Amino acid sequence: MCPGEVFHLQRQCQQTHKLIVELGTICLSNIFTQYGNQFHTKKNGIKTGGNHSVSLANINVRYILQLTADLLSEAELFRRFVNDITWITASETSNGGIRPALTSVFAHSDLELTFRQTCTADQTGVVEFLDVSSSP
Repeated sequence: MCPGEVFHLQRQCQQTHKLIVELGTICLSNIFTQYGNQFHTKKNGIKTGGNHSVSLANINVRYILQLTADLLSEAELFRRFVNDITWITASETSNGGIRPALTSVFAHSDLELTFRQTCTADQTGVVEFLDVSSSP
């Protein structure tokens, strides 16, 4: 790819990012709910189950996780599905670095994580994910 193409691609990415932020702001600024004959506006956040809540949550979590991309590469497996994050590490040392890093970057965005840890070293090899147990 030549330098001109790289510059053009970077510019397109910047414009797309700006558009996503603007559209997200419009969505967050125009949330209305109806109760009986009355309409109410939400002052903070987005209502759960709203048309844009999943999309905006996905964009935000993807951005937050990119801040720890180098550290997450230490995981043997890292997956996210909606609000569930699962990772598998080969060592407690790697796990010990990932967990506080995730806690920190989410806290920086005023989000709190709840962890449920499973260690299969002393067990039967069963791993839980999304309330489903899987074993070899």
